Amino acid sequence: MPDPITRLNEVLAERYRIERQIGEGGMATVYLAEDLRHERKVAVKVLRSELAAGVGPERFLSEIRTTANLQHPHILPLFDSGEADSFLFYVMPYVEGETLRERLDREAQLPVDDAIRIATGMAEALDYAHRQGVIHRDIKPANVLLPDGKPVISDFGIALAVGAAGGGRLTETGMSLGTPHYMSPEQATGDRQVGPAADIFALGCVLYEMLAGEPPFTGNTQQAILGKIITTAPDAPGDRRPAVPRNVDAAISKALEKVPADRFVCAAEFARALADPEFGGDRDRAGAAAASARRWKLAAIGLGVVALVSTALLLLSGGSPPAAGGATGGGFGSILFPQDQSFPARSIGQPVAITADGSGVVFTAETEGSRQLFARTLTERGTAPIAGSEGAGSHFLSSDETRVAFYDAEDDALKVIPLSGGTPETLVELAGFNGGDWGTDGTILYADGSGIWRMPATGGTPERIATPERRLLRYWHPRFLPDGSGMIYTLSAIDLTATPDSTYLVVHPFDGEEVVLAQGYSGHVTEDGLLIFARERRERLADLWAARLASHGRSLASDPVRVLDDGPRVAPYGAAAFDISANGVLVYLPGPSTTSSGAIVRVDRDGGVETLVSRTDIPGSRNSPSGVRLSPDGSRISFRAVFDAPPAFRIFAYDLTRQALVSVSMDANADWPMWAPDGRRLVFNHWTPDEPTIQNLHWVTPGDSASIRPVLAFNEHQQHAHQFTANGDSIVIEHRDTSMGDGDIWLIPADGSGPGRPLVEGPGLQRDPAISPNGRWLAFTSSESGENQVYVTEFPEARTRRRVSTARGCEPVWNPEGGELFYRAVDGRSSGVVSVPVSTEPAFTIRSEPATLFEGAYLGCSIFGRQYDVGPDGDHFFMSRNSLADPDAPRMEVVYGWLDRVRELLEP
Repeated sequence: MPDPITRLNEVLAERYRIERQIGEGGMATVYLAEDLRHERKVAVKVLRSELAAGVGPERFLSEIRTTANLQHPHILPLFDSGEADSFLFYVMPYVEGETLRERLDREAQLPVDDAIRIATGMAEALDYAHRQGVIHRDIKPANVLLPDGKPVISDFGIALAVGAAGGGRLTETGMSLGTPHYMSPEQATGDRQVGPAADIFALGCVLYEMLAGEPPFTGNTQQAILGKIITTAPDAPGDRRPAVPRNVDAAISKALEKVPADRFVCAAEFARALADPEFGGDRDRAGAAAASARRWKLAAIGLGVVALVSTALLLLSGGSPPAAGGATGGGFGSILFPQDQSFPARSIGQPVAITADGSGVVFTAETEGSRQLFARTLTERGTAPIAGSEGAGSHFLSSDETRVAFYDAEDDALKVIPLSGGTPETLVELAGFNGGDWGTDGTILYADGSGIWRMPATGGTPERIATPERRLLRYWHPRFLPDGSGMIYTLSAIDLTATPDSTYLVVHPFDGEEVVLAQGYSGHVTEDGLLIFARERRERLADLWAARLASHGRSLASDPVRVLDDGPRVAPYGAAAFDISANGVLVYLPGPSTTSSGAIVRVDRDGGVETLVSRTDIPGSRNSPSGVRLSPDGSRISFRAVFDAPPAFRIFAYDLTRQALVSVSMDANADWPMWAPDGRRLVFNHWTPDEPTIQNLHWVTPGDSASIRPVLAFNEHQQHAHQFTANGDSIVIEHRDTSMGDGDIWLIPADGSGPGRPLVEGPGLQRDPAISPNGRWLAFTSSESGENQVYVTEFPEARTRRRVSTARGCEPVWNPEGGELFYRAVDGRSSGVVSVPVSTEPAFTIRSEPATLFEGAYLGCSIFGRQYDVGPDGDHFFMSRNSLADPDAPRMEVVYGWLDRVRELLEP
């Protein structure tokens, strides 16, 4: 019988050339191979034969594809997977260098800083994957590659795919998922429903081993190891190695808690604890950070009763804000403010400032036409006005963060006020204001139309230290260099808006000549010599760029690199609304976007919203995910997404239980999906770029694009599926000649055995058909009157029609519980759901007038397919949120550990 390499080369001859075996693990044998199509080295991993025998190939390949969308610098991506002969295999990049297992075998214990850095990178990867709904379940040193010393986790989701596919059959193989030394207690006791906490436990074990030289739980047998995992607590690594910091000991201890709920909420929280020297001490965590943080919090308390925002702080890194002083672990989120609060559109200077430790922000906002300063801590959930700052525009904090200077546009003066509020003190009267900064030496910089000035923060006579050489040049938003030896400012022409071609960053040493550094504006220099600045992407929206400064600080030591796309908003003449704390937290006010940053959300009858899938979860998409439909068992949703690159239209499925996203079609234009009654397949529109007006219905199984096949033979029309009949034999569709032309509602056989027949015809466009739960009535939208209205007719023989909507309406959907019909009402940019109480036995009756349940920025009705669906209980709605970013939208973005990521990008 041929050896495995010969057999693999026979069955994979057109795709890969296997060279040699390079490893073997508990689940797979690893081979070095040549990817023939892409001419690159890859690692082909073949499941062990006894494991493959206990795993269903189709289910395994379907499950493993959920990991293909993971894109993170600390995650080894999945290139390919498949079944060949009796082999189940998956393909990943071949990475030269050692694994963490090999390094530990060589060194036993790693330097403390190296161990923390590796664990932090792993935590960032885990946090990202967990937010995509993917659990690793087999974190161990052998699965951590160290190219150039940076951690990259391999085999992401493989254990989950094996477990989900094999189910109970795996016990027959005598195999367990996970490696004993790193198993969580819930895995050790056989619980198959493990979550992110299991990966956090394993990461704690790996970090423990990097520091202590051996795993926290050891024994002579696998059973002995599992017994200790379940019943005993290990010694702290600091007891074995005094150099381990106390906070790292405490973080590992929390990660190794027996009960999952007692561990960190998310992997990002673990990383933050590793970076916070005060984590785990005997203290009140809300009030014991650095002195600047204490001053900040005391000032915030002095603001009086905190006005709580209507929407709480939402951190995508897991929902918990970082402890003050420790916000360096990665993660990001949005702070949402009340709808009656907005950010000024034309703030020339800095409209947002963050404290040095990243624990709080001061920002300018307008409420009911009145503008003033507001303060907010990022570790708590409230915001409040600073009394006495009415009329404030741009502002900047004092170096000790007890006071704030602001420009009062009404009085045309620069004023100072305690952060806790009070009576403002006028420092100097101005002729306009172009931004300023407060130095550690007790002096203030500010710019106006005549140049840049410096003066004592206590008041006095300003000294002009920079004057424009030409009348049409202006200086903007000066900032001190970190050591106070000079400043950086923006030079621009007053008759041009800020663009990379009309604004320049200038460094001005107080004892030397000015030097132009780069094109851009709103420069910020960090203590370790990074230059962060903005360049305008388009009107009122900037990207952020970064470069390293030479040691003398008067030239660039590296080319600028873009480090944030579609970042802060931009006021006229180039004031980008962002700030960076000393410990690397970025805060910015997002700019307007020409594309949607929307999401699929679940909304209750009162309008309460829960985000399920964001546009940012779908790399490369340029529009709000839309066309959402719920599977028959209520466990999954399907939807469509739009891309710039072909295929331009693709469909996805999202598992509501596992919170996992699956790409359904990637190789053809696929649109407007709808579930079949069996819940396994979807019907969707398919077309080619050459003939976009011809759109025919096809079947597909989620996760298996090779299963695509037509429902009907191709014809010269457009077909849009809406609902199956109760027995699944037929489909109610829209049938039209062109995409924008008139159309009728048809009933076609689901097996493609015939052409079908028309149900509802008439002038205009008849669309959005929906069959009532009792199968006797058909609701639909018609434009026969000249505007869209909702009607009900008999089914399956339409004889009469009864108008239901009192104003314009579209997209009717029946309550699955019966007794109610929903439809959409659209008014400008706001759209909502309307409820109509009805009876369907013995006749169709409208029991009371339509009533709006909720309204919001949801995608309006489409002429091609339905944009929403109703949950089985009739009390929840799956909607497509249309979040076209308003330039004055009350939202602030926060990115933790951002400077660390920038430094990685700038590494030579």
